[in-house]
Amino acid sequence: YVTSSSGPGPAPRLRIGDPERGRKILDSKQCTGCHTASKTFEVQTPHSLTDLAAVLWNHAPMMMSLPPSLNRNEIADLVG
Repeated sequence: YVTSSSGPGPAPRLRIGDPERGRKILDSKQCTGCHTASKTFEVQTPHSLTDLAAVLWNHAPMMMSLPPSLNRNEIADLVG
Protein backbone atom coordinates (compact mmCIF):
# COMPACT_ATOMS: atom_id res chain seq x y z
CA TYR A 1 0.00 0.00 0.00
CA VAL A 2 2.68 2.50 0.96
CA THR A 3 4.68 1.85 -2.18
CA SER A 4 1.66 2.17 -4.44
CA SER A 5 0.28 5.31 -2.81
CA SER A 6 3.49 7.26 -2.37
CA GLY A 7 4.21 9.18 -5.51
CA PRO A 8 7.18 11.30 -6.35
CA GLY A 9 7.84 14.09 -3.94
CA PRO A 10 10.09 15.16 -1.12
CA ALA A 11 11.24 12.56 1.36
CA PRO A 12 9.45 12.73 4.70
CA ARG A 13 11.25 14.80 7.31
CA LEU A 14 11.30 13.79 10.93
CA ARG A 15 11.58 16.39 13.67
CA ILE A 16 12.80 15.67 17.16
CA GLY A 17 10.16 16.92 19.56
CA ASP A 18 10.58 19.16 22.58
CA PRO A 19 9.48 17.27 25.71
CA GLU A 20 8.69 20.50 27.57
CA ARG A 21 6.29 21.60 24.82
CA GLY A 22 4.90 18.05 24.77
CA ARG A 23 4.04 18.32 28.49
CA LYS A 24 2.20 21.61 27.84
CA ILE A 25 0.29 20.03 24.94
CA LEU A 26 -0.81 17.15 27.21
CA ASP A 27 -2.34 19.71 29.56
CA SER A 28 -3.82 22.04 26.93
CA LYS A 29 -5.45 19.21 24.92
CA GLN A 30 -6.83 17.68 28.15
CA CYS A 31 -4.96 14.42 27.56
CA THR A 32 -4.16 14.33 31.27
CA GLY A 33 -7.83 13.60 31.96
CA CYS A 34 -7.14 9.99 30.93
CA HIS A 35 -3.35 9.89 31.06
CA THR A 36 -2.87 10.40 34.79
CA ALA A 37 0.51 10.14 36.51
CA SER A 38 -0.22 6.56 37.58
CA LYS A 39 -1.35 5.50 34.08
CA THR A 40 0.74 7.69 31.82
CA PHE A 41 1.18 5.89 28.54
CA GLU A 42 1.18 2.32 29.82
CA VAL A 43 2.62 0.91 26.64
CA GLN A 44 5.92 -0.66 25.83
CA THR A 45 8.42 1.81 24.47
CA PRO A 46 8.12 1.68 20.67
CA HIS A 47 11.30 0.46 18.99
CA SER A 48 10.54 1.81 15.53
CA LEU A 49 8.27 4.27 13.77
CA THR A 50 6.09 1.32 12.77
CA ASP A 51 5.73 0.33 16.43
CA LEU A 52 4.80 3.92 17.31
CA ALA A 53 2.23 4.04 14.51
CA ALA A 54 0.70 0.78 15.77
CA VAL A 55 0.46 2.13 19.32
CA LEU A 56 -1.26 5.31 18.11
CA TRP A 57 -3.58 3.37 15.77
CA ASN A 58 -4.63 1.03 18.58
CA HIS A 59 -5.21 4.03 20.87
CA ALA A 60 -7.75 5.67 18.54
CA PRO A 61 -10.83 3.78 19.79
CA MET A 62 -10.14 5.02 23.32
CA MET A 63 -10.30 8.63 22.14
CA MET A 64 -13.66 8.50 20.35
CA SER A 65 -15.48 10.63 22.93
CA LEU A 66 -13.12 13.60 22.70
CA PRO A 67 -10.43 13.20 20.06
CA PRO A 68 -7.85 15.98 20.24
CA SER A 69 -6.76 17.81 17.14
CA LEU A 70 -2.99 17.56 16.81
CA ASN A 71 -0.71 18.85 14.08
CA ARG A 72 2.56 17.17 13.11
CA ASN A 73 4.69 19.45 15.31
CA GLU A 74 2.51 18.77 18.35
CA ILE A 75 2.75 15.03 17.74
CA ALA A 76 6.54 15.29 17.52
CA ASP A 77 6.60 17.18 20.84
CA LEU A 78 4.34 14.58 22.49
CA VAL A 79 6.56 11.77 21.29
CA GLY A 80 9.61 13.72 22.55
